[in-house]
Amino acid sequence: MEAEDAVRAADSAFRAAFGEAPEGVWMAPGRVNLIGEHTDYQFGLCLPMAIDRQVVAAARRRGDGRLRAYSMAVNDAAEAALSELEPGPRGDWFNYVAGVAAELQPPGGLDLCLVSDLPLGAGLSSSAALEVATAVAINELWDLGRQSRELALAAQRAEHRFAGAQCGIMDQFAAVFGQHSHALLLDTLDQTIHAIPFAKAA
Repeated sequence: MEAEDAVRAADSAFRAAFGEAPEGVWMAPGRVNLIGEHTDYQFGLCLPMAIDRQVVAAARRRGDGRLRAYSMAVNDAAEAALSELEPGPRGDWFNYVAGVAAELQPPGGLDLCLVSDLPLGAGLSSSAALEVATAVAINELWDLGRQSRELALAAQRAEHRFAGAQCGIMDQFAAVFGQHSHALLLDTLDQTIHAIPFAKAA
């Protein structure tokens, strides 16, 4: 899905779900891993690359302290008070959204609509893309001032604490720092990153 089409789809889905326009639309890409599978949680090197499929989050602030979310990918809605967020059943998509909100602690509520062309369970890090898109939306809507690295680490903690997956940092870093036509050399020991040009063969 082209970026413009993804934005339009998320805007339209948000209006259908919540009856009004979102304040903004944010997106985060999925990734493939070129080298270093399973090394990111052992403090090794890996070489992921962002792809042209993404999770798109349309969002709007609320004044009542509630988090309401709708996912088009699974055609499901969920909500909870920000003050009462806790992990739900393992595998529930709302865990990723709630976990990010619990980590960032915005001062008010949020309506969130998620649209994705990343296939679920295909090894393309759809969960990390969902977490990062949600984190960037919350950060910018509420002007929290979190830097990119902080958002990636908050997304990783959300996966640990709410989704029950003790993942490394590769997926979230790829979703935050991935660049077009570049791979991302990531040293997970010191969390240094280097963009490596990676173009398609002619």
